[in-house]
Amino acid sequence: MKKMETMSQANDNPICRCEKRTVLKTSWSDDNSGRRFFGCSNYGKKFQNSCRFFQWYELPMSYREKSLLVGLLRKIRNNDRERRNVRIVWFVAIISSIVLTALFMEKI
Repeated sequence: MKKMETMSQANDNPICRCEKRTVLKTSWSDDNSGRRFFGCSNYGKKFQNSCRFFQWYELPMSYREKSLLVGLLRKIRNNDRERRNVRIVWFVAIISSIVLTALFMEKI
């Protein structure tokens, strides 16, 4: 794979197999967190085909950088999961109290 070395080259994005100008994107997968790459402008869009062209823009991150990013992404995902769980618990508690109140009011 050809790597881009200078900013002047970065402004001249490569052409993909679809013969379209590629877009500079950032990967957020666990394996390549934070790495930038040129990708087909149709890549990732639903209902459109893309040639799936990509070309890394920069050198891979060091092991330390990668492990820090992966760790931070896991923390974010865990926090999101915990927040969702708390919302579910509150929702169930509110619905339960409404139902119990309604049942109690019917007995009176």
